[in-house]
Amino acid sequence: GNKIRNAKLVLLGDVGAGKSSLVLRFVKGQFVEFQESTIGAAFFSQTLAVNDETVKFEIWDTAGQERYHS
Repeated sequence: GNKIRNAKLVLLGDVGAGKSSLVLRFVKGQFVEFQESTIGAAFFSQTLAVNDETVKFEIWDTAGQERYHS
């Protein structure tokens, strides 16, 4: 069987930077010019063939709020 590799991605950035638009483009192939702001965090996953491996991306899209800054 083909082993699935897991990759976790957390998107951080300022409010309105385009984090959610980037995730939706990657996961659903859609681009929404005027995306609603994320409240809290949203979770998505996407499985892709990368080279000769299958990679499952687990993606956390965070709200661009001060409390999420490191």
